[in-house]
Order: sequence, then C-alpha cells, then structure tokens
Amino acid sequence: MWTYRDPNTGEIALLLFSDARHKPANLPPAVGLQGPEWLKTFLGRYGEQITTVFLDIAGPHPMQASPAELLAALEL
Repeated sequence: MWTYRDPNTGEIALLLFSDARHKPANLPPAVGLQGPEWLKTFLGRYGEQITTVFLDIAGPHPMQASPAELLAALEL
C-alpha cells in the first residue's frame, strides 16, 4: 500500500497492490507490506480523509473503489 496526495487538489488516494510484481518500479521495494486486518484498521482511522482507493493501478487488473466500499468488502 502507498498513499498519494495530489499536489493540485490535496486529495489523498490509497494505492494497493496485490503483490510486489504489480507495484510501480519507482516505489520502494518493500513499501507498505500489510495484511487485511491492518488495512481495516487503517481505513477505519483514515478512510474519511482518503478520496479513492486504486487496486493494482499498474495492472494486470486495475480497479478503483471508495474507502467505504473496500472496508465493506473486507468485512465479508
């Protein structure tokens, strides 16, 4: 996982990667290696500040969700 703040709008996006092969090469190698329980806690604490969540933004199957949608999916 990685957070990104848009310099023009100040909006914060959360970037999640299914594994290290799918993360952009310009991010550090061990950036944010976390599990689902940690992510639920993180979203519970900071979800209202995050505008959107990108999953595997660099592929192979990019998706986008709101923090609330992702938190609901983690509760299943």
